[in-house]
Amino acid sequence: MKKTYKLIVIFVMLAVVLLPTVAYADFGPKPSVTITFENMPSNYYATLIAPQDEWHFLWQSWEEIPEQDRRGYYSTDEDFAMAQKFATFTDADGYLFSTEVFDCANNELKWGYHPPSLFKVLVYFPDTEDFIVSESCKVQAFDSYFKVVFNEQGEIVVQETPTLFNEILGFFARLIFTLAVEIGIAFAFGYKDKKQFTLICAINAVTQIALNVFLSATLYSSG
Repeated sequence: MKKTYKLIVIFVMLAVVLLPTVAYADFGPKPSVTITFENMPSNYYATLIAPQDEWHFLWQSWEEIPEQDRRGYYSTDEDFAMAQKFATFTDADGYLFSTEVFDCANNELKWGYHPPSLFKVLVYFPDTEDFIVSESCKVQAFDSYFKVVFNEQGEIVVQETPTLFNEILGFFARLIFTLAVEIGIAFAFGYKDKKQFTLICAINAVTQIALNVFLSATLYSSG
């Protein structure tokens, strides 16, 4: 029976390593910025504006897009009209509008594909045709979260939302899952003594904590 368990485990491990798999380019996780809005007046649109050098090959500033091609970026006439409005805004620091327009009916803006690392939040109110722009913000993590609050002075204040709690939860989830897999493999190979399990848990706890701390730091900063 023990030999059967060993053969099954070895066969599965070899299958995982040796069987061909398909790799897709540009398939991994991408950096993102998620912004939630609080205390905002109804009916508003928002976007991110950034310095010229932030709009690299993945994105173009509005000025770089030929006029005859701009309409093709939008699925509806309403979105295109909002983009044209955003393009009229002149920022004091020279930050530029790209192509993304967000109808924030759910009080959220999620730029899920390579957002600019340095940006301002620009909000437009169609009812009054007014713009409000925030101070400069800088992305600190691979997945960054910000909160925008509309204050009594009619300004928007951007606050970065810490993500450490989510990283800690992910760390413990990975640690527990890895220990469960290691113990299962040990059991399949016939290791059933309490001292053996204690030793396996102790060794894996040390190595997996070190590994997961490194992975968590890498995930936070680089994805």
